[in-house]
Amino acid sequence: MAGRFNETLVLSEAGRKPRLRGYDRRTGKVAWEIESSACVPLVGRSDTVLSVTDAGNLLALASDDGSQLWVTALPHHPSTGAVFADDVAVVGGADGAVMALNLEDGSVRWETRLLDGVAVRGQPLSTADQVFAATGDGQIWAMSRDGHVEWSAGVTGLPAQGMSLMGEVLVVGTSDRSVYGLSTVDGRQLWRYEAGGIIRGAPATTSTTVYLGSTAGYLDALSLETGEQVWTYELDAPVRSSIVLAKDLLTVTTQVGTVYLFAAQSALR
Repeated sequence: MAGRFNETLVLSEAGRKPRLRGYDRRTGKVAWEIESSACVPLVGRSDTVLSVTDAGNLLALASDDGSQLWVTALPHHPSTGAVFADDVAVVGGADGAVMALNLEDGSVRWETRLLDGVAVRGQPLSTADQVFAATGDGQIWAMSRDGHVEWSAGVTGLPAQGMSLMGEVLVVGTSDRSVYGLSTVDGRQLWRYEAGGIIRGAPATTSTTVYLGSTAGYLDALSLETGEQVWTYELDAPVRSSIVLAKDLLTVTTQVGTVYLFAAQSALR
């Protein structure tokens, strides 16, 4: 797993001695390394890297030199990576809890139990006002920034490992080959699209379009407003990872390792 933070590329390397390494992006040389194992994707903001470890800790590091800012033993065993939500880091738990920790010192700000014994699945999402999470029973949850549950909505199948958000539309893919557009205000279903295969990774969204890959081996573009298909592109194999959209470039990786890169003029139409 990797993440880019300012001028540093941080990699999680497995093996007998798992470690995190920071590489200078300009020279490619190792800037720092520490012994630690990250069990889920790394996240970073400004000069801080967050890593959820196999031991159930949340570790905060300085991205420039790898020095430890703080480490906290999470009160519930984690099932997701961390996400930034203003001045807290949010992590989902295997027992259905959502935890928010202060970025300044790692202390627990709040805990919310969504369901007993049902794991939080995939990466949570956050906006200026809300935090969104999915649980393994097919429920999507919206919480206020202080952890109060505002609404929950059911989808069929197992939620994908990530969701996508644009404006007031939360996009969720599932194992029943469906993609849902839910209102962030009250959780009502705005639209539903039946894809040809299982959705395992997070879709990507622009202000007008949703992009998703499935085990059917297609890249589909949908209208964000209606969920109707705009176009589809046949790939060489199933897609099991998230769609990545950055700087007007759409990146899709298939199961056989082929990486498709679409330019803005061809893909983001």
